[in-house]
Amino acid sequence: SRVAEVDFRNRYQLNLIAIIKHRFGDKDLKKTYNLGQASDFVYAGTLLEKNDIMVLFGSHLHIRRFLGE
Repeated sequence: SRVAEVDFRNRYQLNLIAIIKHRFGDKDLKKTYNLGQASDFVYAGTLLEKNDIMVLFGSHLHIRRFLGE
């Protein structure tokens, strides 16, 4: 889904600060390694993918609500 569809700010009172996307590469065609690449800006149209790490800012209560606890 896209960032705008999740509606972090209005639905959960959270701010999405950054997204760290994991990409896998082949170093010298021998080993696979993991590259973590952080986004500088998060836009409403940014696509969220399965293994993305989201950096959220908000109160503990709102983060727990988002996580479904």
